Amino acid sequence: MVWHIDVHEGAANVPSHIWKILVGDEALRCPFLDQRFFIALEETAAASLQTGWQPIHLAIYEHEKPKALIPTYIKHHSYGEYVFDHAWAHAFERAGGQYYPKLLSAIPFTPVPGHRILTQDRHDIPKFLSILDHWLQRQDFSSMHILFTNEEIDPPHPRFMTRTDVQFHWHNRDYQNFDMFLGSLNSRKRKQIRKEREKIRQHGLQIKFLQGDDIKSEHWDGFVRCHEATVDTKWGQAYLNRQTFEALQANLSPQLALVAAFDGSQMIAGAWSLVGTDTIFGRQWGCLAQIDFLHFEVCYYQTIERAIAAGYARVEAGVQGEHKIARGFEPVLTQSWHWVKHKGFETAIHEFLQHERGLVDQQIKIYNTTTPYKKASV
Repeated sequence: MVWHIDVHEGAANVPSHIWKILVGDEALRCPFLDQRFFIALEETAAASLQTGWQPIHLAIYEHEKPKALIPTYIKHHSYGEYVFDHAWAHAFERAGGQYYPKLLSAIPFTPVPGHRILTQDRHDIPKFLSILDHWLQRQDFSSMHILFTNEEIDPPHPRFMTRTDVQFHWHNRDYQNFDMFLGSLNSRKRKQIRKEREKIRQHGLQIKFLQGDDIKSEHWDGFVRCHEATVDTKWGQAYLNRQTFEALQANLSPQLALVAAFDGSQMIAGAWSLVGTDTIFGRQWGCLAQIDFLHFEVCYYQTIERAIAAGYARVEAGVQGEHKIARGFEPVLTQSWHWVKHKGFETAIHEFLQHERGLVDQQIKIYNTTTPYKKASV
């Protein structure tokens, strides 16, 4: 057999030299693709069978030579993905089908765009998808979903349908400091941000941007308390646990960042990030005290200041949130690929995606008319 797929039931089971060869420099740009990130989540049971994220990483070989790696999970629900297919699942099951388990290629709980098929042969991605299609036909999964891929291939393969959505990213236009960034905004938004930051200063909080070895064990204790309090209030489940952050600190310390707000000696709010070569990737936040504009200060303004000081090109702050536009974030198109085994269901989803894509394109056009930048600055 010229081509075959090996299944690895856990990131730690993939030989580290294979992962490093196939991911290449992309793990430096996007640390979420580092093998150690996946291992940290899986070995602390954040991404595990217990949480409905059963690892089954797929490696494609040609003549026993590794050519591509696809981080993949068997999913028994659709939570923690950020590309919502609950309606698809309900429709399929109402028609008598069984939607779960499904396959998911994604960075767990992380809507960061990037490579999902890890390979040094990027021109061969359509070939890898064809191999994957043949393999999927012999499996018992209803579907496979490859989320937040940034490959410029549309459609990538006849059996993989493209779904689009929008995120909001901040772009550094060679700003020398935060005031220079504010100067690129229109007067009303500039005054709004200054007013929000002044309100936070009036509370007398101490806010620190911590990175690498500056983050101590007690900082993660404080952040987890804040995050769990926020999750309990709004969402109901925190996948990442205290052990997860300990493992991330042990293995990815230089790339790990934490913005923490203190009232005296007590941390009352925090937001963690991973830092790549040119991007700060903002992740979850949490707070113990409801203070107006604290979320914006901790999650956006402090991170933008650090990005400017360090010369990073972008801040990516996750999904959703039209309120980000007023803080200088701009709409960016994202995409995912979807494979469905049942032909009739595939046709129905294809029609839905065609309609949805038109709505997304229209929404981005509207967003672009509402950005706060002066016309000459964009």
